[in-house]
Amino acid sequence: MVREAVAHILSKMRGIDPKRLLPGVPSRAVLAAFYAAELCRLENCSEETAAIAALAYAYHQIDSVVDRIPQHIVHHVRKVLEEAEDAHLRSPSSQYAMVVLDADVLARIGALSLFNRFTEYRASITDMLQAALDILSYTVASDYILYTRSAKKLASRMKPHTIAYFNWLVEELANLGIKARLRTEATVGGIISYVDLLSCPCGKTIVKEKAVKPAEKCMRYILRYTCRSCGLDVKAATCIPASTRTR
Repeated sequence: MVREAVAHILSKMRGIDPKRLLPGVPSRAVLAAFYAAELCRLENCSEETAAIAALAYAYHQIDSVVDRIPQHIVHHVRKVLEEAEDAHLRSPSSQYAMVVLDADVLARIGALSLFNRFTEYRASITDMLQAALDILSYTVASDYILYTRSAKKLASRMKPHTIAYFNWLVEELANLGIKARLRTEATVGGIISYVDLLSCPCGKTIVKEKAVKPAEKCMRYILRYTCRSCGLDVKAATCIPASTRTR
């Protein structure tokens, strides 16, 4: 989700090809770029320049990023990075250096950072939607699909914390301009729950499709989100928990 948003931000700058720049860049560096762009949106500086500088700073392989950006911004980005690298010696004076350093900190804390760490920094928007669909659906179904008293007791303790975590994730996405909400709905075969995207990471309108199809051992719930503006097309699917059990 964050990688797609950063790709959209970078595509606004002349001479930048996100498909060439972002492959191989770790998710924490991409998250830092996302925060830098958002900070510049709030602080009235160039979101694209801040995102590139933060990407290079957090990646710790500056040349590999700088070599892939147009010459007209290379000098500016290098100056920002030099100042950020010297922050342990002197306080930064430029707005961009302060934004890059702050973004690097923000990328190390919060729900998005935790999710990245749990998935070893390999998470994509599909990974996030899939994890939420699986985890939340079994969380809300735990009240009635578990058999033993001990399991029900453990699940009752885990449930509020699990829901709180995903609410926190949704809140953090909203702070960064991506609208989403937790949604629980009754469907054929039982109850399902997921993080529902209300806007595309690019900021445009998103279209949701959902379907329920029979599978070998369950009823399968399928979610799909598409965006005509940026070409986003992601899908998540899970067995409806209640359909996997006979009571």
